[in-house]
Amino acid sequence: MNDAGGNLIRVVLLEKHMEEGNQLLLPSALIIFGSLVFMMTGSDFEILDSTLPYVFSAPFLLSGFFILSVRLGELTIGGKENLRIDTSSPESIFKSMENYSKFKQQEGKYAVQATGYLILTITVVLASLTITLGMVWLFFLAAASGMGGNPDNSGFESSFNFIVMILKICFWSYIGSHILIARPWGLFIEETESNSPKPKPVQSKPEQVKIEPKRMLYCPQCAVAIRVPMAYKGRAKCPKCETIFEA
Repeated sequence: MNDAGGNLIRVVLLEKHMEEGNQLLLPSALIIFGSLVFMMTGSDFEILDSTLPYVFSAPFLLSGFFILSVRLGELTIGGKENLRIDTSSPESIFKSMENYSKFKQQEGKYAVQATGYLILTITVVLASLTITLGMVWLFFLAAASGMGGNPDNSGFESSFNFIVMILKICFWSYIGSHILIARPWGLFIEETESNSPKPKPVQSKPEQVKIEPKRMLYCPQCAVAIRVPMAYKGRAKCPKCETIFEA
């Protein structure tokens, strides 16, 4: 019976890992391919060499990390634990301590994901403002340079490089935020914790009541039997006729 139960657990765990692997197949492929594109893309021109890797790898890397955060974030968080304290028995106290530990772990998970969502929001807003205002500013510089007939493009190039630098920061911040939301390390940490042996709850032992041996006495007046401790020496009183005599 134990072997059958163990085999069933192994099958369930195997199916769970296969399901998790299928969910991570697409984002992993996109991230790997995007990384290869990022490393292999380049140009002889310095300005293009610093921007083309981001341009060509962005569709794969950004979408891959987005899908990873959506799918892996659900796997590593799991169901929300309810904090319930029960002190009716030692077993229930131990269970309550275990529930409290799981509850604090869940709080830590949600705090990490909340940080990721905050960084993601700031990054998206900053990138949107940079693209919008940057395009307007570059258009203004180009128009002013054309109208003034000034061939010096140093202001335009410095502004363009500054905008590109901000977008690069947003690029890596976007990836970092999705890593925090996905929590990929949670798969390995929680799997190790689930496989580690759990301490057995302390079972309360019933208190043993010591029963003192007794002996029988008989009232000399009415012959009623009286039970008194074996080691008792002194006077005894008959409950029926209330005669007092030596035990």
